[in-house]
Amino acid sequence: METSIKLGLHNQEGSLSLFVMECNCHMNDISIDLNGGASWLYQGVVDAFEEPIRSEVSKEIIKKLKAGVIKLGSVVQSLPKLISLQPPVCCSDPQKMVGIALDEAVFNSGFALYYNAIFMRWIVDKVPEQNLLNTAGWRFVVPQLYKKYPNADMNLEISLSDPPIMHVSSQIIDATVYADLIIDVLQLDDRIPVACISLEMAGVGSVQITKNNLTGHLKLDDFTMSLKWSKIGTLRMFLIQPVMWTIIETVFVPYINARLGTGFPLPIFRGINLQNAEILFKDSRITICSDFSYKEPFDPSHTLVYTS
Repeated sequence: METSIKLGLHNQEGSLSLFVMECNCHMNDISIDLNGGASWLYQGVVDAFEEPIRSEVSKEIIKKLKAGVIKLGSVVQSLPKLISLQPPVCCSDPQKMVGIALDEAVFNSGFALYYNAIFMRWIVDKVPEQNLLNTAGWRFVVPQLYKKYPNADMNLEISLSDPPIMHVSSQIIDATVYADLIIDVLQLDDRIPVACISLEMAGVGSVQITKNNLTGHLKLDDFTMSLKWSKIGTLRMFLIQPVMWTIIETVFVPYINARLGTGFPLPIFRGINLQNAEILFKDSRITICSDFSYKEPFDPSHTLVYTS
């Protein structure tokens, strides 16, 4: 069976009208098998009327297709005639050649995508203060940890508990990161989770243009913490807070900044390089105003070869 349909669009006082131009259904063959006591008798009748049956089925298919187009047409006609747009990008220098505006929702949706894909999770096994990855370094902060696992090596498992949230205001970028930090004790080939601490970190961000990427940097402003669960009893959070601050400042923030330093590619054409870019913050948007230069593609036929 082959079915084809050709549609047309007509502008009707600002609304789109959808209509069928052609609709065909060609059925090469149809097979109808009857089962039962007298099926042998009716089967002959069905075979004799195969052509009319095939024709009626084709007509019914065409009828259903046209009915579907009518429903689709009503949806098309219900589309709004006017769509409100945000004001154009305003650059301080009107001579800039290109303007790019990115709403904070673009970044927040990107963060949510990475979070849902479980990309924002990592295990820390090296820190500048390596004694923090041994229970001996925690014996005065969490005595029961050292008592239960004396001089045992540790890992810190960090994962985001919610997608990060970014907010752009007039002259600043605020970011809030939610994470869970699990303390793991290493015993032979086994990793034993002993406690989980929930972290809410607030920071101030900055952005810049590196080549054609929008890169960023995060500075920790404040954080709060709470015990999510523990297998080693109650933890005194006020004693752990300085340790957490050190871990966040020396491990978590540098890790985030390394990723932000790679940046996000800006939506520009290939072969174009931004120059003298200016970045503005306003109304939840980051606006990039820039000149650009065109980079000629490499043509090997124009290469000069010198021989002597």
